[in-house]
Amino acid sequence: MRLQLFTNGSRFDLYAINLNDNPEHPNCPVIEFLEELATSNPKSHKSIVKVLQRHAVDGPILNTQKSRLIDKQARIYEFKNQ
Repeated sequence: MRLQLFTNGSRFDLYAINLNDNPEHPNCPVIEFLEELATSNPKSHKSIVKVLQRHAVDGPILNTQKSRLIDKQARIYEFKNQ
């Protein structure tokens, strides 16, 4: 298992967990979900990507309907599209 850079911003770099250690055969559920969402529901995809980019550029989103800190020490956030 390793971290995979998802996007970088002026305040934060966002990483996703890749379950496979071999970079030639990624197994990253978050990226796979977003790729599928781009096809199945482009409006939702655009919205959640906007939330992720906003977090990376502006810092933590204080609206708990969009973002929530799950683990303060590890700085793990949950992002929502509602």
